[in-house]
Amino acid sequence: MWNSINGILKRDKKSSSPRSIKEDGVEIKDSHGIAESFCRYFANITSEFMVKTPIPKTSFHKLKKFIESKCLSDTKFSIPTVDIDFVKSQLLKFETNAAVGLDYLGAKILGCAAPVIAPHITRIINLSISMSSVPLCWKRARVTPIFKGGDFTDRSCYSPISVLPLLSKVLERHVSEKLYSYLTVNQLISNNQSGFRKNHSCQSLLIKLPDFLLHNMDQGKFSGLTMLDLRKAFDLVDHSLLLQKLHLYGLDDQALSWFTSYLKDREFKVKIENELSSKASIKSSVPQGSILGPLLFIIHMNDLPLHLNGTQIDMFADDSTQYVSGCSVQGVQEQLSTEMLPIIQWTETNKMVPNEQKTKAMFIASTKKVSEIPQDLNITINDFQIETVLDGRLLGIQFDQTLSWSVHIGLLCKKISQRLGILRRIRHHLPLNARKAFYRCLILSLMDYCCVIWGNTSTQNLDRLHRLQKRAARLILDRDHKAPSLPLFLELGWLPVHERIRYFRASTVYKALNNLSPSYITSLLLPFSKVHNVNTRGSTNNNLKLPKVNSNAGKRTFVFLAANEWNLLPDSVRCSTSFSSFRKNYINLAFSKLKDNI
Repeated sequence: MWNSINGILKRDKKSSSPRSIKEDGVEIKDSHGIAESFCRYFANITSEFMVKTPIPKTSFHKLKKFIESKCLSDTKFSIPTVDIDFVKSQLLKFETNAAVGLDYLGAKILGCAAPVIAPHITRIINLSISMSSVPLCWKRARVTPIFKGGDFTDRSCYSPISVLPLLSKVLERHVSEKLYSYLTVNQLISNNQSGFRKNHSCQSLLIKLPDFLLHNMDQGKFSGLTMLDLRKAFDLVDHSLLLQKLHLYGLDDQALSWFTSYLKDREFKVKIENELSSKASIKSSVPQGSILGPLLFIIHMNDLPLHLNGTQIDMFADDSTQYVSGCSVQGVQEQLSTEMLPIIQWTETNKMVPNEQKTKAMFIASTKKVSEIPQDLNITINDFQIETVLDGRLLGIQFDQTLSWSVHIGLLCKKISQRLGILRRIRHHLPLNARKAFYRCLILSLMDYCCVIWGNTSTQNLDRLHRLQKRAARLILDRDHKAPSLPLFLELGWLPVHERIRYFRASTVYKALNNLSPSYITSLLLPFSKVHNVNTRGSTNNNLKLPKVNSNAGKRTFVFLAANEWNLLPDSVRCSTSFSSFRKNYINLAFSKLKDNI
């Protein structure tokens, strides 16, 4: 899409590979030299952050106690063997345009050859499991530097993107699925972690936190949160510490030996144009570009919440947010400061490094009480005072002190306006289906992202988005700027932004009531059938109990809005037999209401 747009706008296509790099003041221009320079840089990029002290001798007593509360002492995980059908299905699942590793075996040839090679790949995988040894050629990555922004000649402005052999992912998929199932069945993954987990997402985590903040705002309390940033979190995972934790989680000796082999002797080569660098070793980190890497990372982070007492913490992979509420700003500040100490102790024990400059603190209160919050608050990390901000970004959403979302809506409108400007310039070059695709991919995706969180904003803010949506409809259909928008929406099959927010809110409720959401979302919604023992009208209709609120802040919580809107839906929608049928029934109902309004 962007290649086509840039071609129409006659923009110069930037090379995907750097044409020159500076190292120690010397400019390198040839592809092989650039590849070697990046190889040296990526191999040593974490050395300046790595903790040089010996691995602390710790008993992980809190983690042990947590695991013992969930599992019997003889509960063990062993990696089962794999069958041919699984291997064959995985070979056929690869996208034909999947990136190729250093073995140069592409998805297309693997898919075509799947019926023939599946038995042999199955034997290799089962030998790997039984011998606790991962083939060396499956542990070698091809790394491509991707420009992040800044100076094109500065190596620090590039991120390494690793590509592993596709066959290694068949083995990793099998081990990952079995280990994740073991951890889930035994409830060993912390409820505070939402990253890389089935039925969890940024949106589910962000529903939980604002509801906590709005509920306390409704109670007249102050809330404070600390958004902790860790330097090179994935790259600094110490293998010895990770293996100690895997042992505590109940991996048997054979599985532990397999993971030891999986982590050690990893290498990579950097590719620039058609040139490959020499190989370099990876001394730490979970493997980038792997399937097992994200699961191993959340296992490594899993015991962090166990070290907190007075505050709560939410995690999405390495993004950690600590928060607390209280009746006074001073009390909240003291709790946040006190609880920062065990977090820092955990990072030291686990050889992680906090980024003091990027860690931010925020205080949340109602419009009436926000004036009582002083500008300078004293929360420190290692004697470094954390910056207190009036608004901060968390998982792509801009939080402000009163949760009005005005800052977020302003940034969202700016980005959408820019993309509508591009659409206005190129629309005459695009057929109707391409214009629709532009809107769906580059504008609607922005409006949809976590809209159930910021969707409780003011009517004025939603109207700003609605006006942009109307402008998009008129551009796509080449209509006059005064053309009524509702007929255009129906012609395009669009729901107005406020209706789309209600649709996503109702979808979240349906998922929660049908065990398709995290338990922390399900616990927010209370059906009448669980409140009353008798069959009241509310219980038979699957109504939700409305929480008691004291102010508009309480009425803006997800649980209040969702329960209120859910109870107004007809049973024909709420009692849908599947999520796909629920979506279809809800959208049909919404469009029928729009037609009635014309």
